[in-house]
Amino acid sequence: MKLLLVLTLCFVASRSLAQQSAQGLRGEYYRGINFKQKIGTRIDKEINFHWDQRHKPTPAIKLNNFSVLWRGQLYAPESGLYYFSSIADDAIQVWINGIKILDDKQQPKQGKMFDPNYLMKKRGSVNLQAKQWVPIEVHYSNGGGNSEVALYWELPSENQSPLGFQGIFRKIISAQNFRPVYKTNQSASLSMITNKHIVHEPNSSLKSKKQGSQFTPISSKPAVTITALPLELKLEKGKAVILHHVQFTQGSYVLMAESYPILNQLVALLKKWHLQRIQISGHTDNVGDARLNLTLSEYRAKQVANYLTQQGIATNRIETKGYGGKQPIANNSIEVERSKNRRVEVLLF
Repeated sequence: MKLLLVLTLCFVASRSLAQQSAQGLRGEYYRGINFKQKIGTRIDKEINFHWDQRHKPTPAIKLNNFSVLWRGQLYAPESGLYYFSSIADDAIQVWINGIKILDDKQQPKQGKMFDPNYLMKKRGSVNLQAKQWVPIEVHYSNGGGNSEVALYWELPSENQSPLGFQGIFRKIISAQNFRPVYKTNQSASLSMITNKHIVHEPNSSLKSKKQGSQFTPISSKPAVTITALPLELKLEKGKAVILHHVQFTQGSYVLMAESYPILNQLVALLKKWHLQRIQISGHTDNVGDARLNLTLSEYRAKQVANYLTQQGIATNRIETKGYGGKQPIANNSIEVERSKNRRVEVLLF
């Protein structure tokens, strides 16, 4: 009897620790756009998805007719006014601490070209206290075509900058600022809690016979992919070097998390060579409006420069330049080659 009690307490404790250490939001996936026919659940590290017919959250979903409900808690690292914005094809609604801050229906243009009217778009805002967890709920639905959804925030210390109005400080909310919330009466197994794959919801008839029955993964593809670390960055004075692992969300100037390792290497080198100056240059391919491409390349260079200054590199050591598609290094007529033209370079001088 004592042994059974000890095992029970160990199970409860381990389950509690698993729940506390889990990062991300609990996503419930539904057929249709009205959140009625649930297919399954999984833990999503962040809300930053680009789905098409080849890459769907699960084969059971019709890409042009589904919805997702994310629930959990959001951690505020500092006190002040936070701005939130999104990319959503089709509709997204966001509640933070019980306040509805976003209710948008956006139809991005084909190719997700940079939108120069971003400054005029609505951004939701809410005041949060530092080191507090607050409830967050996100509703997303897609009613046609491919699917794209991303949730960004701008921290109080960043959006007060003179450049804050440009929106260049917005970034994807990372997993460490999310944690899922679980129902106390949930009877699912512990593997369900930490599973990052979408899982079947048992039929109601099965639930009555087998409480906590096995959950079969629909897809063996993880919700989060891991990008290999970049090779060591080497700079040579007077020679432009491509920052191969610097990535942005498609058609925008928002840095993706994959960019941080190589940029951190650059920061370390600049702190070591504290007298050297650099030029950051942005480049695009030749697809779309040349003027928009030029603007996009300029903003991407500025976004990289902003990251460096946030890490302690003096602004007077950095120059930025955007070239658009004027300096290709590969054939723009072939997509595999054209992708090489979409790049950021650093020049030490």
